[in-house]
Amino acid sequence: MLPVITAQGLLLFVGENVAKAGASWVGSSAMTAITGGASLNDVVKDLQEIRASLTRIEGTLKQMMQEIAWQHQVTRAHDAEEGIKHKFTRLLDIALLEEDDAEKLRQVDELKRATLSVNGGALAHLDTIHNVLMGKSVTDPSQRGLLRLWAERSYDQLKARDGTLSLNRYVEVLEAYLANVFLLQIVGFTSYLNAMSNERTRKQQITKLKERMEEQKAEFYKYIPTTTHKILTLMDQYFVFYVPGTRRVIYGSPTDSRGTVGGGSTQLRDRLPRNGDEEWKFLRSPTYATTGTYVLVKRAYDDKNKFRRGGHLGFSSPHDGGASCMAKFANATPFKLIPNFTPDDSLSVTIYSKDSNTYLGRGQWYATPTREPAEWKLEAAGT
Repeated sequence: MLPVITAQGLLLFVGENVAKAGASWVGSSAMTAITGGASLNDVVKDLQEIRASLTRIEGTLKQMMQEIAWQHQVTRAHDAEEGIKHKFTRLLDIALLEEDDAEKLRQVDELKRATLSVNGGALAHLDTIHNVLMGKSVTDPSQRGLLRLWAERSYDQLKARDGTLSLNRYVEVLEAYLANVFLLQIVGFTSYLNAMSNERTRKQQITKLKERMEEQKAEFYKYIPTTTHKILTLMDQYFVFYVPGTRRVIYGSPTDSRGTVGGGSTQLRDRLPRNGDEEWKFLRSPTYATTGTYVLVKRAYDDKNKFRRGGHLGFSSPHDGGASCMAKFANATPFKLIPNFTPDDSLSVTIYSKDSNTYLGRGQWYATPTREPAEWKLEAAGT
């Protein structure tokens, strides 16, 4: 099977080969004609900038297509949603009329017929809402439903560098949307139950609505990374941060009894079991309420198995720009956690500092700030 060649892949290939081979694979006169006399470093830099631009354009196009799909489904659901709200509002208004008012009896009868109508009644509205949420369509079976689109849009916002959506806010948004989806259907179904007098039919429709909501919940959760749930439920534990595919972990230099940082660096080394200098915990930053960011504090033990002070991860270091193990919480760097999909469903994140526009990266020996995302595999350290 032939590999798929993309514009980005081609640019990367050319850039790497120009850098490695020093353009020996083309004549000097040809290279001069191509580059206009620019240096090889300039050529490689230009290629890298073009590649970065293509990545941004690709992301923008994806957002546009996602928005188009979203608006299409919202338009499909609009009339049904408005119909449900209108009928329920009328039901509440009629309830305020006097019991012996002839106008009330007339409006009750009118609303009942409208609610039980085959085409524009409550059940027809609920059918439309369900199909739009699930992406069900006879003419286009491949279309994505609102539940999937909302989950995907929210996850893309979570991954965005600009901090549009923090990890905690991301979960709140997902839960709120699903709750509102259920509430809308319950409102529509309440109108139906008030209009339908046949008890057997009422029970059948109640069962049907319950099954639909279970189906919708399953569809929604299908597109929410399970790693997100795991990270949130394990947030009160200590973790070990592994370089994927290795036993190398983040190690914070020990602190003395006064909390002074020993060496001031955050290094990478092979994991030593039950070593507190390699175990880190997420704590809410002072700006957590507005930014959803965390700071990383290590768990360290002395010879008597007592907790040592200090050990907060920060991006201010004497070690050539590497990360450091700060003695004070106030000096720790606030990080945004971005969960990643992993084939084995393990915990995996990139750790981003919005303040410095950098990620926590993996150097040869040290954890260092980097402009490119670096993935860390998390493993619970235990108690």
